[in-house]
Amino acid sequence: MKPISVLLVDSNPIFVNMLTEYFFELDTNDLSLIGSATRFDDSVRLVSLLQPDIILHDLGLPGLTGLPSMSALRRLLPPAGIIALTLLNSQRHRGAAIYAGADEIIDKADVFFGVVPLIEKVHQSKFVN
Repeated sequence: MKPISVLLVDSNPIFVNMLTEYFFELDTNDLSLIGSATRFDDSVRLVSLLQPDIILHDLGLPGLTGLPSMSALRRLLPPAGIIALTLLNSQRHRGAAIYAGADEIIDKADVFFGVVPLIEKVHQSKFVN
């Protein structure tokens, strides 16, 4: 079985580097971080080119902000799973993220403990019958 391909879209280069390092240190062949983008236009290009299974997407993305950006990526690649990354994990933000096209949402403070099971859950719901 091919690994679950993951694209990271986050405006914070320090967070991107930390999460990239985390993925490279995972002891698994089940997940593959295939790219990252810090801006919306780069994310569109990478989604089109790489066709990831899962997109980890920052709700606080500047420029075209996180919610419209997620909606645009959902339209560009409908089968992909989208997991919103946020520091604002209120019910209002959670609802807005789901409405914008996210399948799940995770607080950035919990990402290193909870992102792998969440990726697997979203992938299972999208691609495994």
